[in-house]
Amino acid sequence: RVQDGVPVAGDAPVADYTCALMLAFGIASALLRRERTGHGGEVDVSLLMAALVVQNNSMVRVESADGPAHAAAVARAAALRAAGRPYAEQAALAPQVRTPGMVNVYYRTYATRDAAIAISCVSAGLQRTLMTVLGLTDEAHAKPIADGEALARHYAALRPRAEAIMAARTTAEWKRHFDAHGIPASDVKLPLELLDDEQALANGLLHDLPHPALGVVRVLAPPVAMDGGGFQPAPPTPLFGSETRAILGELGCTHEAITSLLADGVTRETGPGR
Repeated sequence: RVQDGVPVAGDAPVADYTCALMLAFGIASALLRRERTGHGGEVDVSLLMAALVVQNNSMVRVESADGPAHAAAVARAAALRAAGRPYAEQAALAPQVRTPGMVNVYYRTYATRDAAIAISCVSAGLQRTLMTVLGLTDEAHAKPIADGEALARHYAALRPRAEAIMAARTTAEWKRHFDAHGIPASDVKLPLELLDDEQALANGLLHDLPHPALGVVRVLAPPVAMDGGGFQPAPPTPLFGSETRAILGELGCTHEAITSLLADGVTRETGPGR
């Protein structure tokens, strides 16, 4: 996403989380292979690959169809950079995964009279239903527009008309209306609202962690469910330094040696009264 002419970083480190999931899947696969064949293995993942995976829809090239167009776009981007043109102009050269109709009208978030609502009308049938509900007509349904620029202009003109209609009702009113017509739609909540969301709580997606210093901390529960006890939330991490003596003792240090290390500042200990 581009804002004010520059790429906008996401709030969540998606590549980091995806890389961890890839690593967990790789380890599980290696363990399964070892159990079945007796052969161990080495698992390797990278943050770069994880970032590419979450953009997989854009990471496709059909050489016979896309090769010349991609080469022309890369050359044009290089020319824009050499000329010192803004990044937004360069980003506009990238092929769009979503069609103008999807981006402008059918697969997006709308502002309502009181909040926002997200809709997902991917199929032609759902798109026609949405037009009927909004009291609009999309001429491209009856007569497809082959020219890319003309198609973009068509949906750029349809967009404000749809937005004006959506802004006339509340999110709850639209949700009831869309549900009645089978249109996939959902209200949009802030992350802090989701911490008390009835559906999230009822499905065990949240967990109240009893932290020894902070009290109750609400966090996400384990993302994968399994029967028979399955995955359970881990206990809170002990306070930093609270296990110093125990760990050093397990390593073979005597009580006197541990006391000396603490006194000399080599390590430290925390806990009640310290």
